[in-house]
Amino acid sequence: MSHPATLTLATAFFAALLYAGCADSQDASADREQTRLARAYADLTVLSESARLGKLADTTRSYREQADSILRCYAFTQQEFEDAFRDASLDPARSKALFDSASAFVTRRRDTLAPVR
Repeated sequence: MSHPATLTLATAFFAALLYAGCADSQDASADREQTRLARAYADLTVLSESARLGKLADTTRSYREQADSILRCYAFTQQEFEDAFRDASLDPARSKALFDSASAFVTRRRDTLAPVR
């Protein structure tokens, strides 16, 4: 094989590796964002259910403060969360993944908070 052909093959190989690395990092970033959204959604759902069941002081202000605290914990503004949630809800695959992940997160939390028998 000639030197230019070897150089071309080597360049193509390294370009493919670089592209694969970028795709992996984009996938990992999307997974982290999906996890962050699912956890924020799960925590907000638990908060909402606690309020509905009367386990939370019956004031809108207290609920709003706690909801804002949850969003800050996950580095969301209210608008960012609503936009991300809406976008995920419009895609059936992402929506299913979001709800499955949130459900698993709530179950893991419940299991770790369950009293020991």
